[in-house]
Amino acid sequence: MSHSSWAWVDDSLYRSFYRLTDVYHGSQIVVERTGFSWSQDINGDFIIFVNKFINTSRASYDTVYTGFWYDFDIPTTNFTDDSAGYVQSANLCYMSDAGGYNQKLGIRFLQPSGPQGAHWFNYATTPGDDNAYYSALQDVSIASSWPSVPADYKIMINCGPYSLGAGDTLTVVYGVVAAYDESGLAATAMRMTQVWDSLSLSAEEQPLPVDTTRHLLIPGKFFTGVFSALINVPCEEPIEVCIFDLWGRKVLDLGIIQAEKGENKVLIDAGSLPAGRYFLRVSSSSFVSTEKFGILK
Repeated sequence: MSHSSWAWVDDSLYRSFYRLTDVYHGSQIVVERTGFSWSQDINGDFIIFVNKFINTSRASYDTVYTGFWYDFDIPTTNFTDDSAGYVQSANLCYMSDAGGYNQKLGIRFLQPSGPQGAHWFNYATTPGDDNAYYSALQDVSIASSWPSVPADYKIMINCGPYSLGAGDTLTVVYGVVAAYDESGLAATAMRMTQVWDSLSLSAEEQPLPVDTTRHLLIPGKFFTGVFSALINVPCEEPIEVCIFDLWGRKVLDLGIIQAEKGENKVLIDAGSLPAGRYFLRVSSSSFVSTEKFGILK
């Protein structure tokens, strides 16, 4: 893709961002990338990128994969002393210069949920053409091992597949974090997620789906363990109930309940989960509904 435009949209103290639009691509998919940062007090060590893939063609694409490649060479320009790794607790891969420096930069997805991959490549294994790149994007798994010897590396996160019909838009959000060690990367990634989740972005940029039919309602937002949820269904049907963390990973499967038509009161036992923010999702053949809640310890 070729960059068609690049411009700062806002440079205020608390919310500065730019927008980059790429348009020259045979698929006629336009990519708009917006980078968000705020004051140094809030995010001196991370930045969030919102990427909108807009299908301007008349065609429909049923197997769309997205990926983001990084080749960090910090703080030196020596290409052969890279190190690469993966922090499982944060679903984050990172790079650093191995030449005696501790600075690390990591990347991870904030949106959407679903299958996600994290990979590393060296000079010999980097894809050489579009077909090889697409094949790499289709592997939405986490690399089983990460390199232990310094070399020239690249890292990639990828997700999919998605359907992108004519005129549709797919929004993919990822963040870049900086820290001195893996525990610092995990802590920064958690704080970045909380900022993205809590700051008042516009409705267009808001990463969470809105349940306009109110199939699911949680009376209250923070709990210590067991709480009640109200599920309103249009007909008698089985409902699957699950809890996901902020990284889109299923952390608790509460099974399937047989819901009656109308309002159903369900007890949710989340006492086994550590303190933090989560999503309760209920789904059936007729709807999917998600609500956010928090666990306090």
